[in-house]
Amino acid sequence: MFQGDAEKLIVEWRKIGDSSLYLKFKVPEARDKFLLNLLPSRLIEEQKQNELSLPLKPVYTFDTFKTTEGSKMAQLMCLAISEGLQKLQAPLVLVGPQGCGKTHLLQAAVARRKQKDREARAIYTTAETFTNAFIANRTRKDQFFSQLDDIDLLAVDDIHFLQNKPRSSEEFASFCRRIMDRKSDIILSSSAPLKEVRHNASPLSRLLTEAIICTIEPPLPSEKKEIIRLKAELLGLRFSEDSLESLVENSKSICEVEGELIRCSLTGKLHPPNAITLLLRQIREKLSSANIKQGLKIAPYILAFLLKKKGYDNAFIMRMLGFKSTSSIGYAVRRVEKLIESTILTSEIIEELSRYVDDYVK
Repeated sequence: MFQGDAEKLIVEWRKIGDSSLYLKFKVPEARDKFLLNLLPSRLIEEQKQNELSLPLKPVYTFDTFKTTEGSKMAQLMCLAISEGLQKLQAPLVLVGPQGCGKTHLLQAAVARRKQKDREARAIYTTAETFTNAFIANRTRKDQFFSQLDDIDLLAVDDIHFLQNKPRSSEEFASFCRRIMDRKSDIILSSSAPLKEVRHNASPLSRLLTEAIICTIEPPLPSEKKEIIRLKAELLGLRFSEDSLESLVENSKSICEVEGELIRCSLTGKLHPPNAITLLLRQIREKLSSANIKQGLKIAPYILAFLLKKKGYDNAFIMRMLGFKSTSSIGYAVRRVEKLIESTILTSEIIEELSRYVDDYVK
């Protein structure tokens, strides 16, 4: 490892010509001087942008966005901006609760701009990432921001993160105005009402006052169901109507469901707590269709019985079903065995319910 100032490092590097060397700089200025002497300016600019730019999800495109009544206008405006059909003189701000499609639209806009123009400098980032990059470059912020001047489209998620951060919000607003002066496009999003993000007469407050606000309403239950269906299909998953309805009823937002679907696509199974909820519902519905009136009460007993038969330990069953002791599980198993002996529960019903467990619990 070489030690010394940037000039000596440059000389030694050129002697060896080995790009695998690891160099550690004590001060950012030394790193910049070293890079500027070795790398093309285009790569330097891209490296700076990479401090802000976050990777895009391939599935977040306009084609995969399920438009709802509450998101129609936001989708149209983001599409127009990404296509270069609409030049706004102020930022477009998408405002709405978590899980209504803001991130999807921001990433879709960036992806479309890059697709239309390979030379376009379009980046997606978050307010938190911006804040971290600003802090890391605060001793040379002018140089840092100057190398981001040629951004064509800036999409920043979660600007509510800047709430109660006056210094970061001031720099962010200044940065936005800087690229707006170059006629660049800006799309922002906030999960909090903008009145909570503004700081009296702060630069960010003035910027948001001038912005074009587009409110996204949460999807209706029927729309939420179709969004979940589409997201599941994109991951190669298929759910019954009952399972979809249960996911809608037992989830707070689309984001929560999306995480569950991704987990399911990777493991082939639903996460246990959610799987148990679906299983209990399906068991109750099956018992009801078979005219077994005790279905509401004995559904947990039947599920405990099936889990025991499949080799799950008592600790897992107690945690998932809320049984307080192993003796309670034993009682549940004996209760189900008696129902089977009395033919109230037929072997066909048990076999079908057993397949439910195989489908949902790993």
